[in-house]
Amino acid sequence: GRKIRAQTALEVVTKDRNQAEERLETASEKRQRFVADVERLGKELEEKKKSLGVVDKEEKWLQQRVQLRSVQEDLLNRRLQNGWEDENSIVGTGTDGSDDKGDEVERAEI
Repeated sequence: GRKIRAQTALEVVTKDRNQAEERLETASEKRQRFVADVERLGKELEEKKKSLGVVDKEEKWLQQRVQLRSVQEDLLNRRLQNGWEDENSIVGTGTDGSDDKGDEVERAEI
């Protein structure tokens, strides 16, 4: 009796251990893949953060450039419509007949 029960128990325990070893191997492989994925995603996130910083900097610079060019366009359009400051001071009046001596001159810095 005891020997037969022990033999049966040994077979059950051995079968369970084999199944557990297979599952352990599968779980270990999954874990390794997840660790590799997390490391890869971490590196990718860092790269994207750097790229975001570059794009943010470029966006701010381009916003300033667009604003500057708008001011420059406005000033050049005024010159084309009203003439240049030194032309008006020689004649004393602007092209529209108004006196420009008291007007402030705006300048756009590049």
